[in-house]
Amino acid sequence: MRLTGAPLILLTGCLLAAAVIATVRLWRRLPVRIAGLVLIEALAVLAVALIVNRVEGFYPSWQSLVGGAAAATTTQPTDRKSGV
Repeated sequence: MRLTGAPLILLTGCLLAAAVIATVRLWRRLPVRIAGLVLIEALAVLAVALIVNRVEGFYPSWQSLVGGAAAATTTQPTDRKSGV
């Protein structure tokens, strides 16, 4: 699975939905309630981070995420006519 691929984002969304459903069903049990809320928050943050990474391209691959290979950087071309 690619780090910027849609399947990973969809998998995270499905896990988030499953965690919400399980937490609601088992709400009366305090340990499940606490663990469920922590899991829901973590999955929500992960889903948003994956979407932002896909849009912005901070980590294009798993290797660049763990620091294995140098990530490819892009630079803006300079406008030679204006002298900038």
